[in-house]
Amino acid sequence: MPSSRQPPKDSNRNGVRKRQARTATPRTQSEPELWTALDGPARASISFWQTFMQLRKGAKPYSELDAQDIERLVLIVRAVCWVESRHGTGSGIKPARDPMQCGNPADAWWPQLADNSPAYDRFVAGGEATSFWANELPKAAAEKGMDSLAVVSSLPNAKKGHQNSEFNPTMSLFWGLPHLIWKTNVPKRTGKPQRPFFLFDGLARRELLDGAVAYNGGGDPKYREKVNEALTSLGWAAFESQIACSAMLGVIDDLKAHIDSGQIIFDKPSLKDELLGNEVTADLQALVSHLADLRKIRISSILRDEGHHGEGRSLDVGNEEVAANLLPQIATDAEVSAWNIDEIIFDAKKANSSNDRNKWNYDAGKKHAYSPVTLDSHGDHIHFAVKAAVERSEKTLAKSDYRSPRVVAQASSPSSVHSGPVIARGLQVVDFRTYPSGLIMRNPFSIAGFGFQSVSGSRLMIHDEAGDRGLQFSDLRVELRQPVDSILLEVGGFAGEVTLSVLDSYGALIQRLVVSPKNQLLRLTLTALNAKTLEFSDGNGEGLLVEMIVPDCPRIGR
Repeated sequence: MPSSRQPPKDSNRNGVRKRQARTATPRTQSEPELWTALDGPARASISFWQTFMQLRKGAKPYSELDAQDIERLVLIVRAVCWVESRHGTGSGIKPARDPMQCGNPADAWWPQLADNSPAYDRFVAGGEATSFWANELPKAAAEKGMDSLAVVSSLPNAKKGHQNSEFNPTMSLFWGLPHLIWKTNVPKRTGKPQRPFFLFDGLARRELLDGAVAYNGGGDPKYREKVNEALTSLGWAAFESQIACSAMLGVIDDLKAHIDSGQIIFDKPSLKDELLGNEVTADLQALVSHLADLRKIRISSILRDEGHHGEGRSLDVGNEEVAANLLPQIATDAEVSAWNIDEIIFDAKKANSSNDRNKWNYDAGKKHAYSPVTLDSHGDHIHFAVKAAVERSEKTLAKSDYRSPRVVAQASSPSSVHSGPVIARGLQVVDFRTYPSGLIMRNPFSIAGFGFQSVSGSRLMIHDEAGDRGLQFSDLRVELRQPVDSILLEVGGFAGEVTLSVLDSYGALIQRLVVSPKNQLLRLTLTALNAKTLEFSDGNGEGLLVEMIVPDCPRIGR
């Protein structure tokens, strides 16, 4: 019987069904995806020009650019590249070849490199490096070994810039950067002193934004707004937060180093605990560290029930004989502002009988003349006080918001009757000094989200050694609450050297070091990107972890 089912009708007379054409919409690549191809050349360019022209920052004696400065330069180059050409995929002339838009032969910059300009910018180098006119840079840079893709003479016709098909993104990044730096440092702008090419002020966000706007040359009235938005979207705020966290770790380590070296001494042992404890402000700790950088100081008083001392914002330096050398370095308007100082009180005649008694004195951050009665009681010590946190300016906050008070978090070991401290507002701290000696900890145990475990099952116990107290171990694995980029440890081995392995959030080894010598507690400041796990081994059963501090800050996306 023939089937009652009929074949489907089709408009094609040959009986073949036509397939409907489908147009796939290409996926738009994200900014991080587009930047991947440019990140390497951008960083190589920054490294080359930093070395070739000896880039520096700040006041004399100039400082070398550090890792944080390099990251700031990467961010501003990335933001400019995004706004100029969407990393080579957007607007602009020949954007795929020239993402920084520096190779246009019709603009003012490229003709200088091609020796085709009526005038040339001067590139003054730092240190012992050689200075050049712009038209001299291409040959000199090529001779110094710059990336071969960036060599200007490799173009068939250098005067045509990015009109040459051989022009490429590496060349754009290598030659856009010196122009951006020149525009950042050299031109005179209202309220900004002129600087030589090699010298940045401090690579602050506003400074680099000003340079980017000058780089654009005024062609886009919304350029500042666009670059500023790009910096924010690229994580500048998170980056600055990470810098602040690193500073928090640094001031603690600096204070301990000054104490150990004898640069900070105390009239009584309890003053050390006060200085490093939770009742003094971050600004006071930062100021003390700075004072100790300048002169050896003896602290005679910190906390007492009066005035700023009662608020943890004041201390007295008891070795007043350092006043003649110390105070001229700190009792200036610039330093008082930078270190958020509220008061300096000292009878200057004690340093030199010809001095005005109020020569170095301040109140509320301003020069001040105290009464004879007040000065009579400030001849045998120098009084310093810092402002309360609510009085900080944005500039001071960024510079000195180092550390916060500790709060208590309960350890989960059932045999523990003591609380372990953890830092809030910026730092996480585990300090085993706060536990009673002889306490045996459960294996594994946790403190405020940090996991501690002896992989071999050996005993973990609080133990006194070398005048300090810590967690004694044969082997120890520590799981951090979240990946971090910096860690401060106080650790040692007392029957052999301890090996420390740092693993990232994927379990891959990113750093290994030996804590040496043995029989000594050492402070280690680790920089290990994406660190998540610490593994301590060796030590012959007598490793000791005293303290661990990590920033409670979001990592920068990498």
